Amino acid sequence: KAEQHLVAALETEPTLVAARRTLVMVYRRQGRTGEVVAQLEAILAAQPGDEQDVRALVRASLSSPDRKLSDTTVKRVTEIQTTDYALLGAAGVLLVQQARYNEAAQLLRRALERNNADASLHNNLGVALERLGQLKDAVVEYRTAHHLRPDMAEAERNRQRVEEQLAREATP
Repeated sequence: KAEQHLVAALETEPTLVAARRTLVMVYRRQGRTGEVVAQLEAILAAQPGDEQDVRALVRASLSSPDRKLSDTTVKRVTEIQTTDYALLGAAGVLLVQQARYNEAAQLLRRALERNNADASLHNNLGVALERLGQLKDAVVEYRTAHHLRPDMAEAERNRQRVEEQLAREATP
C-alpha cells in the first residue's frame, strides 16, 4: 500500500527525490533490481553527482548480470570524480566481472591511492593483474591482501594458485 502511495505521488510530482529513495528501499527489500535501478536513474538524472545514489546504483549493479547496467554504473562512478575508495573499488569489481581488466586495474589503483590498507582492493587488483597475465604483480597484491587480513583465505588461495602456475612455467 505504501508503494502505491509513493508511485501515485511520483505521478503527480516526478521530482520527489525522497519518494524515489523510499521506493528504492522498498524495491531492494523485495529483490526488484530493475525497479531499484529505474528509480536510481531517475534520481541521478535530477541530481547527477550524488555519491549516495551512485553507491546504491553500484550495489544494484553488483547483484545484476546486466552488462549495460554495469557499463552505465562505471560511467557514473568515473563522471563524479569520486575520492571514495570503496566506490572506486566496487566499480573496479564490476569491470573485472566484465573482463575489462585494464580499466579495472586503473580504478583499483586509484582506490588504493586513497586507502592502501584495504585487503579486498589488493585482492581484486591481483585478480585483474592475473587476468592480464601480470602474474608476478598479481602475487604481490595477493600477498599484500593476505598480510593485511590473514583471515582472507581467498587471497591466500589466489597467491598459491598463481605461484604454482609460475613454478610450472619456470620448469623446463
